[in-house]
Amino acid sequence: MGGSGSFRYETYGRHRSSSNLEGDEAPFDCTGFNTTATITSPNPEVLNDIAIDDFLFISIGAQNELLVKNNSDEVAGSIVIPEQRDIISCIISGTSYIARVVSIKGGCCVVEISPRSN
Repeated sequence: MGGSGSFRYETYGRHRSSSNLEGDEAPFDCTGFNTTATITSPNPEVLNDIAIDDFLFISIGAQNELLVKNNSDEVAGSIVIPEQRDIISCIISGTSYIARVVSIKGGCCVVEISPRSN
């Protein structure tokens, strides 16, 4: 993919069960979710202070977007993933998510998103 606003994601494992033969989806597994995503609309000032293996935090923005923030609550950017609605529901229900920086080159930052263990 190329161009501005593009993103890449990979989802690991199955998060919904397909065991129901009637086609109903099982509930989303908030604590078993793991994916990678590229931060979109990155904030260069925040990214300058980020390194590989740093942990960032996922929160819900004012327009129901998923924001990636540092420890100082500064927004590094946002993420767009297919499971966005499910993750928002999980956060509202009390599950916290972290984003570990797996690569960073210039303004392109890839994070691995997973539930935060308490």
